[in-house]
Amino acid sequence: MLRRLFRAPLLTLGLALAALDAPPAHAETVTADATLPSGLAVRPNSVGAFRRIEVTIENTSNASHVVKFDYGTFFDAADESYQDLAVVFQQDVSVAAGSQATVTVLTTCMAAEKGVTSSGYNAWQVKRDRELGDLLRFYEASRPMIETITGPQYHDTQEERHNFLQMLVWAYYGDDPGHVTDFATRYIFNGDGAAASRFVNTLWPLANAVLSAYKSGAVRSFILGR
Repeated sequence: MLRRLFRAPLLTLGLALAALDAPPAHAETVTADATLPSGLAVRPNSVGAFRRIEVTIENTSNASHVVKFDYGTFFDAADESYQDLAVVFQQDVSVAAGSQATVTVLTTCMAAEKGVTSSGYNAWQVKRDRELGDLLRFYEASRPMIETITGPQYHDTQEERHNFLQMLVWAYYGDDPGHVTDFATRYIFNGDGAAASRFVNTLWPLANAVLSAYKSGAVRSFILGR
């Protein structure tokens, strides 16, 4: 009798605890460059640098969302004298219903000759270059091979990969190799301009040859296996 009296309350308590421990309801995943669901807003804000940008995601809806900053996502500055910024490390941001999240997204600049936005600049559109995204996926999937070609010391840490991907993005968009040398001198070779020049002069022709082949549809399909 006592067992029956206590069984129902204990069962109710057990179900309540299980509900507390259960994972949240499935959150819809959307890419940052897509048409966003009602109540969801992505607000980029410059920190006065080309290697990162601050993004606030506001979710006033009654559903949780995951916003994906995928390979090839880029922030397009309304003022054409400013550098657009490309995302080079995929990042997913979860935002619960009725809340907001602010994150730092690591980026590379897409045109070295343009100016860096001032801190607080917020006139951006989030867009996507799919071919650049495919190239970045190929880099990530083929990093052991690329390390063999270039040397593992340029890929060991995220910062080193960030530096290498900045040069890759400039090569992809046909930037002046002089900008690449200046960048490599400062960020990779600790002020040694001669070493930076040797590095760029060796790899730049190879990078351009590979990227020219990549940009042809047939070769890109072969590289990406589709």
